[in-house]
Amino acid sequence: MNDKFSIAVSRADFCAGILGSPEAGYYLSFGFSLAELEAVRALTATNNVRFIGILSIVDGQPETALAEPLDDPATVAALSNAFVARVAEGLTAPSVEWLEKLWALPSGIRWGNA
Repeated sequence: MNDKFSIAVSRADFCAGILGSPEAGYYLSFGFSLAELEAVRALTATNNVRFIGILSIVDGQPETALAEPLDDPATVAALSNAFVARVAEGLTAPSVEWLEKLWALPSGIRWGNA
């Protein structure tokens, strides 16, 4: 399938899916391992959450692929927080693959310099 979501994932150096309930202001990020996808299916089946989209880093730049337009600044902030939490998980429990992707970023991006 070549929808915008699969393209976003395939281009990403790092990405996370976002589930949420915009009405409740609740967001959750998830990775793309089989275990996490199974948990996502269970969560969406039993709770009032839906797929919001994909946030990613491509060549050191943030990108999004969203299932619905987001006009509310509070929603954008909540999604950003969910993504940052996901990146922080990678920093606290990094996999070899995640570390290789981090190392491959341009040095100015990797170390936070402009």
